[in-house]
Amino acid sequence: MNGLRIGIAAGLVLCLLALASCGGDESTTSAGGQGETSVAAESTPAPVVAKANLYCVRMLQAVSVVGRRAQEAGYESARELTMKGLAEPGMKLIKELARNQQALQEEADSASFDVYAASFDPIIVLGEQWLQAQRKLDFERADRLEELLTDRGAEQQVLAQRAGLAKCSVDFLDAMVRSATS
Repeated sequence: MNGLRIGIAAGLVLCLLALASCGGDESTTSAGGQGETSVAAESTPAPVVAKANLYCVRMLQAVSVVGRRAQEAGYESARELTMKGLAEPGMKLIKELARNQQALQEEADSASFDVYAASFDPIIVLGEQWLQAQRKLDFERADRLEELLTDRGAEQQVLAQRAGLAKCSVDFLDAMVRSATS
């Protein structure tokens, strides 16, 4: 698989996998880009942090497998590689991580963890809309959705950090691209 195909594929799945990257810096803009997102840092119970971090570690392992499989599959086009090899399996992984993290909310009893766990919902909706736009070859809409997904992913990074999820501060997109290109 040549570098151009990987580059195209990586660009197209950016929106789907950037959202799955947890952790990051201490500030981001709000959904409207008009101010700081403010979530008070509070302590998430250690057992919840351990479970949530384990889910992120497992996600990273699964992302690596998806990338390797995509590399080995021999897709005929960059679009097929993007959709079938990376984006669709990536969405499944994101949904699984969301279910796992959201299942911890009651045990966490933490507003910062609740906000982090809830942040998956709009990301999943936008990701599914992005996939639909790609399937319909509506690249203008897909580009707009990609921008929204990137913004939500950046916000989620901050929320994960504030919930104390150190192991979730991994760039899953980078991991998938590395596994698909190495």
